[in-house]
Amino acid sequence: MSAVASGGGHAGARASGADAALAHVAAVLLFAGAATLFLVSPMLLTHWGVNYELPGGNVAEKVHPGTWMIALALLVTALRFGNPLRFGAAALSLFPGLLAFVPAWAFVIYDAIVIQKLPFTPMIDSFLLPMMAMLALAAATGAQKRRIALALHAALVANAALGLAEYLMGFRLTPYVAGEFVLEQDWRSTALLGHPLANASTMGVYIITLGLGGGRDLPVALRALALGLSIASMIAFGGRASLVLSLTFLGLTFAARATAVARGARVSQLTLGVGLALAPILVVGIGELYAAGFFDQMLERFVNDHGSAKARLIMLAMFKSLSWREIVLGPDPTKIQALQNLEGVEYGLESFFVAYVLTYGAIVSGLFFIGVAFLCREIVRAAGARAIPPLLFFFIVAATSVSLSAKTCAFGMLVALVLTMLRPDAPRARV
Repeated sequence: MSAVASGGGHAGARASGADAALAHVAAVLLFAGAATLFLVSPMLLTHWGVNYELPGGNVAEKVHPGTWMIALALLVTALRFGNPLRFGAAALSLFPGLLAFVPAWAFVIYDAIVIQKLPFTPMIDSFLLPMMAMLALAAATGAQKRRIALALHAALVANAALGLAEYLMGFRLTPYVAGEFVLEQDWRSTALLGHPLANASTMGVYIITLGLGGGRDLPVALRALALGLSIASMIAFGGRASLVLSLTFLGLTFAARATAVARGARVSQLTLGVGLALAPILVVGIGELYAAGFFDQMLERFVNDHGSAKARLIMLAMFKSLSWREIVLGPDPTKIQALQNLEGVEYGLESFFVAYVLTYGAIVSGLFFIGVAFLCREIVRAAGARAIPPLLFFFIVAATSVSLSAKTCAFGMLVALVLTMLRPDAPRARV
């Protein structure tokens, strides 16, 4: 979507200058917002005394500062149109799937406020942020997307290195908190992204994105370093599903590429040389790390899941305590909370899809899932087919964790990653 030119002569020059100024402000806000999402975690906000996840505070505190910045970037972009209706029409023309997503999102907001009497702010970071990020990035130039991509590479490589340092040296930059309690005994790193499983999910998306060519803005050696550090950091963050799935997707990507090369596809000699040089080093390194006990705590999580599987069985068993009407239309939130407290799963239901049905009922949840599917369709259209594996990975992980059923910026962060690092080479219509 491109802003509409106006006027001629001095009036046209003034309009052009104003448009350029607005475009610059929007670009700065978008860059700052994307960086803030990856550098300021919910746990860091809590550590700073912001009531982001804790009770109390005002509405402004309940929305991530990165979300606010991206919302402002989108607002400034809309001002370039002079008329919000023109901006909305341009957005829907470029992303028609929003005609399904926006009403579904608004319906869940209505249900949360009016029917369920639940807080609505989690729906802003979890689902409005991804849409706003997609629209704001549609207005960005290729150069602006490249700058954001480089910043996100730097943030995620630093996150991986910090996670490994915390794991190996036994410290945490940010305390690991659950509700109002500080968890001292958990060995998993928190690094820049906060919760270990949020780290694992986002780093998994990054690993898959790198494997799909998302590191094209980096030199080959830095690409290899970023990928190696990211894979190693998955051990420090302890996300079993994210580790297995990301390596599976990465392996399938490399296998497809190797098959294509065997059939005659071209390959960079530098990339091939670096790969052949690093392969034996990698094998020896993994052996040495195993001997040194680097993988011990992660392997122990596969043997002893500390009740995760039991918690998922408890979650599914909760349906037995509900009538068909409650399952279809949504149960009383106090009843679900009482069941969670009774069964010892008060910190959350470990599946986004199941948690939504247990919160809003099958009808509302089903309509919302359809809306989210249309949003994902538009993300794929904006980034290309290479966005499909990161999205599949993300929602499979979401099916096994609290993730999107609680307040999180993870989906918006995924959008920022794929739309900048996997941006199409060919020019596409912009806002």
